[in-house]
Amino acid sequence: MSDLNSIQQLQKIRDLLPELAHKLRGENPGIKSELEQLYQLLLNLLIGEDGMYFSTGFAALSYLGVKYKLDGKLLFRLHAFRKQLDSDRPSKEPEPWRSGFHSMATLVCNLTNSKLPKDFEEFYVADDQMQSESGEISDYLPWEKVLFTGEKTEDGWAVLREETGGETVIVQLDRAEVFEVGMRELQEIGAANINLLFKEIQVDSEGIWHPAIVLIEPDFILDVTAVASCIQPDGNFPAIHLLKKFLPPKTTKYILGGHVANYFLDRLMANPSLKYETLMAEAFFIDPIAFCTLSNEEVHYIASQARNYYRNLSRLIRENFLARGKDLNDFSIEPSFYSPQNGLQGRLDLLYRDPENRRIEIFELKSGSAFRPNAYKINPSHYAQTMLYYLIIKDLYSTGPNLSAYIIYAKDGGNTLRYAPAVKAIQQQTLAVRNQLFIRELKMQRLDKATPEKWIDYTGLGLLKGLKGFTGEDAGRVLAKWEQLDPLEKSYFRHFYAFVSREYRNSKINHRPNEDRNSGLSALWLDSQKNKEERFTLYTHLRVTEDRSTEENPLLTFSRENCPQTLANFRMGDVVVLYTTENEGNGTPFTQVYRGTLVELDGHSLTVRLRSKLSESDRPPRGAEWVLEPDVLESGFHHYFRSLALFLHAPGEKRKLWMGRRAPGKGELKPFPSLPVLTEEQNRVIQKIISSQDYFLLWGPPGTGKTSMVIKELIRHLVDRE
Repeated sequence: MSDLNSIQQLQKIRDLLPELAHKLRGENPGIKSELEQLYQLLLNLLIGEDGMYFSTGFAALSYLGVKYKLDGKLLFRLHAFRKQLDSDRPSKEPEPWRSGFHSMATLVCNLTNSKLPKDFEEFYVADDQMQSESGEISDYLPWEKVLFTGEKTEDGWAVLREETGGETVIVQLDRAEVFEVGMRELQEIGAANINLLFKEIQVDSEGIWHPAIVLIEPDFILDVTAVASCIQPDGNFPAIHLLKKFLPPKTTKYILGGHVANYFLDRLMANPSLKYETLMAEAFFIDPIAFCTLSNEEVHYIASQARNYYRNLSRLIRENFLARGKDLNDFSIEPSFYSPQNGLQGRLDLLYRDPENRRIEIFELKSGSAFRPNAYKINPSHYAQTMLYYLIIKDLYSTGPNLSAYIIYAKDGGNTLRYAPAVKAIQQQTLAVRNQLFIRELKMQRLDKATPEKWIDYTGLGLLKGLKGFTGEDAGRVLAKWEQLDPLEKSYFRHFYAFVSREYRNSKINHRPNEDRNSGLSALWLDSQKNKEERFTLYTHLRVTEDRSTEENPLLTFSRENCPQTLANFRMGDVVVLYTTENEGNGTPFTQVYRGTLVELDGHSLTVRLRSKLSESDRPPRGAEWVLEPDVLESGFHHYFRSLALFLHAPGEKRKLWMGRRAPGKGELKPFPSLPVLTEEQNRVIQKIISSQDYFLLWGPPGTGKTSMVIKELIRHLVDRE
């Protein structure tokens, strides 16, 4: 240990050990309480100022095991003692307490570079007396899906095995205690027909399962960033996910600055010789309307930060990538992944794949500072993000141990690149938060069945209100807005929100096959090719004939000559997902997905415009066969949630207007010069639009010029008038 104060405190504890040993030999009545206090004191002291928060003692002790590189046997004995302290019925036998004292004494002596007193060896408990109460492990299952029943017996949770047609299995979460809260909450709300995914399952001699990871409804994949944002220095707060949905959209200099940093990284990875002035001029086209809403001072702030981003990112690429022999063509820029094996989806900033050594490195870019960092000098939310990407990449690529992750702090010139080591306990803790987010979503789907008073309990915003900073302020503002709604407005909000939430769930998981093509995003990996062909939602055996994927307008053209699905129901303008059939991972038919829009389609070929251009390493392999399926856009649902947030924060008169409780105002027709490019009816419509007071609904059949003529000329007129 390097911290002087911590060493001094450990030395004081070491000096107290002989007195505790004397009490333990004499079976002093208060010794168990003193040993428990010693354990908690050590835990608090050794975590110290790391800024880490743990929802269970298991996670905290596992973290210390990694931090101090504790011997596996010592860590096992410390965990055994921790379980004694956590148990509702701690053992009355002396062995667990003697072993606990010996383990803590060993830990203290190791950290103070001292020898364990010889007379302490009498407290050592042999291995055959330290066997887990669950019995000897007789089998191992890498993963399996089961059905949640909500029943908990004296032996553990009762679940139904999917693989064996509904066989009941008992599950104990002694290796996955952090997931117990989610299971209990599912039971409390009476959730039924919920799928669970158990991973790394040890099966004991009595047939009881002991998984290391529990995922609730894994096919409802949640965004990595959304999960990680709920991990805060003060604890884990799943309600943050919902809080963001209840806030109206806003553009700030910090958000746009983050977009600029990401743009700089993407462009510099493609061409490290680009100048700052060139990139800054281009950056204004990321979102020109948003930039126009900023003040001159805010634009100058972004430009000042951007110069710092440029300097640090350029040095990172030169000194950490190129100087160390990394080929920039081996980096994937913003690759997208679906990972039902972890209940997650995400888009990385950078992914490096060394083709020779099968080494993979994960990079996440952050434009801000590491607020209240942990022991690795990384913000807890950012660190959690890397933990989730570890899990995704590990499942999708056969890399073995050659996988590492880093956070790029573009603002920090002194320590731009920071290593984020994988800690299994933190991964478990973060996945448990992911489960909590799903449960929140599940509650929102039932919001119309709850009373208005239950809204605060369902959302969890009451817990956030007491937090310091923007989160607490935002939660307080949302709660205040809720109280301003009248009973009818609250009812409208709850019913509409529940309806959108249910539709959102159906867009992700719909376990009722053979309905229609909208069977949910999970159909990508759950449905068979036969079912997809019967719904006409699949093209297979596509081959690339023209690759323009690295250009500014990234396009891929495919031949359909070998494609057997001649009647598949696609049309130009459809959003689609592409993937190759060469998959290294498990649980999905693909490794990486490419999302885009179908822009050309005929009987022999099709062309897809990708959402973003590819790096050289991501270019389609020659000769690979590709699959095309419909994609599910979440942006439409985000729009619905944003609209409900705007309703919540709108003035009372606006809410009445939108609900039809007040008629829109009627004004006199304003003069409007007739435009020769428009028909008489189109000119009259524009005149009505500019004369309307509250809103104007423009309706018309397809092809009547609503967008191409009326909206275009309306915008031209408004711009010219200004």
